[in-house]
Amino acid sequence: MKLQQIVAIGLLLSLMFGAGLQLDRAALATELKNTGLIARAIVASVIVVPLAGFFFAWAFHLPPPIAAGLLLMAMASGVPFVVLSGGRQKGGSHELAVTLALVLPVISAVTIPFTADLLLPNDIPTKIPVSQLVGLVAFQLMPLVVGALVAAFFPAIARKIARPVAIVTIVTLLGLLAILSPAIFQSVVAVFGKFGIIAMLGTTLASLMAGWFLSDAPVEHRRTLAMATLLRNPATAGFIATTEFKDPLVSATVFTYFVVQFIVATVAGKLFTRSSAS
Repeated sequence: MKLQQIVAIGLLLSLMFGAGLQLDRAALATELKNTGLIARAIVASVIVVPLAGFFFAWAFHLPPPIAAGLLLMAMASGVPFVVLSGGRQKGGSHELAVTLALVLPVISAVTIPFTADLLLPNDIPTKIPVSQLVGLVAFQLMPLVVGALVAAFFPAIARKIARPVAIVTIVTLLGLLAILSPAIFQSVVAVFGKFGIIAMLGTTLASLMAGWFLSDAPVEHRRTLAMATLLRNPATAGFIATTEFKDPLVSATVFTYFVVQFIVATVAGKLFTRSSAS
């Protein structure tokens, strides 16, 4: 197993386990009952965002491999990072962020094969492995469930270890970015100049606005849902790109989209945090 895979697994486990440690079961139950909001989140994530990606890929006449990479990211909703980027620290709702981190990956594992048949370029045939997608989602959700159980039955321990787990999350995130930086740079260079980055920027901004305007009051819900629709799952998209596509430009586009959404999410998070503080 490569170092980047070990660090990525450590990041995923610490992020989701830490989210479970901070979970308020009563508040989570309340969010789960808000079926209208969850339904709008699903519509925004699995319908509006892929259609936005398709529109921008068509509008800029992207080459098929770049269009495929962009669309894979647009289709891959439900990233665990929404807990970090759209939760309480960014002026959002932690419980809604956790709810969407639970629901959206499961939904996307079912919808991606169908969306791929409809939206991916016809000259790039592929078959999405549904069973492997379900296994990937289960692996992402397992540490969240364990953390929630610790918080429910051992609250004192949960409070004690929450900060060390958060530190591990930050360290592994920075480590993964450092390890991947050469590959990310090469990917950006490969995609740059073909209007791919502009199309990605348009898709990410459309995704952010879709979550914001399809949400409801309070404003905490808007911030969280906006982040949930903006952030796409690079693990899922990268897995499909590397296993089902021979052209390395597809994976390069997934990497580049990750960079673009990271920048947009960072700026949006700063604005949300500032407005929440004021």
